Amino acid sequence: MKIRVEKELAIEMPKEISISELAQKLDTSITTVSRALSGKGRVSEKTRNRILNYIEENNYIPNIHRQKNIVERTRTICVTLPGEEDFAEMPYFQKILLSIYDYLQARDYQVIIIKIKADEIAPLKKIIARNKVDGVILTRTIEDGMAIKYLQKEKVPFVVIGSYDDENVYQVDVEQENACKELTSILIRMGMRKIALFCADMKHGVTQNRYHGFVKAF
Repeated sequence: MKIRVEKELAIEMPKEISISELAQKLDTSITTVSRALSGKGRVSEKTRNRILNYIEENNYIPNIHRQKNIVERTRTICVTLPGEEDFAEMPYFQKILLSIYDYLQARDYQVIIIKIKADEIAPLKKIIARNKVDGVILTRTIEDGMAIKYLQKEKVPFVVIGSYDDENVYQVDVEQENACKELTSILIRMGMRKIALFCADMKHGVTQNRYHGFVKAF
């Protein structure tokens, strides 16, 4: 009887688990788990309840102190620019970079700038592997983008500038599709019929959105 009781007590003992281990088991980011546990920061109620319920169901005790240095360890953000020739020199990307720098600098964050191509993200992998940054800002979106898939796999917090067909990706963008539709409609109302749309790489999200708006106008 004594042996049986000891086994039952051992089974009921709470198990310590780190935030990074929880994030891996729940297939989410360390930042999301940390926010859910602390009650601070932006995280949906559904996600918070999912995390808390998982902890309770599995009898876990999150070791927050062991994870503290991992959640905010660098106060540095990586910003990616297009690595193709002359792309990063476009005024559009220069303005984005300066805006990001001013915003983060005022909040005591540093910025690391790297260039990556649609099919070559080695610089990004090197930065992440060395734990140099807390998060990443991608300044463009590409269909089935290697960078986005890599960051999702590594569970690195990131946001993209542009549209991407994944509701789990944080996105900041203007209404490219509706804007192009309205501009084209104005030309049509002016009596124009031979209208050309000059596009860049059709794999780029912004190009696809503008093309869809162009087509909708007709």
